[in-house]
Amino acid sequence: MAATFLTNSLSCCACSYTRFPVAGKVKPQFKQTFLDHMAELSAIVRQEQGCISYQQNISVDEPLTLFLYEQWQSQALLNAHLASSHMQQHLKQARPWFDWVEMKTFEAQVFDLMESNHE
Repeated sequence: MAATFLTNSLSCCACSYTRFPVAGKVKPQFKQTFLDHMAELSAIVRQEQGCISYQQNISVDEPLTLFLYEQWQSQALLNAHLASSHMQQHLKQARPWFDWVEMKTFEAQVFDLMESNHE
């Protein structure tokens, strides 16, 4: 599913990026396994062409709910990332570790809250 959103930023830029948020609930017995796995995978992904940001988060209220926020220069570079052998292996390996996973791709344009000419 794709959608278009505006995100806010304090930077002054009219850049457009592909955002890819992922949320999931990890099974308790696999949480540490997944976190260790992501530490290794993150180092690889952050070196990929087009990766601007790759952040992992854990919910404070629900410690088994994990969030991953990815930002890519383009949809084509995100697609190349998802098709890579290390990501295909990761998706196959990690899928059983989760009760549920939700993914969504959208294009976002950065806007400056300090500028007054935004509609």
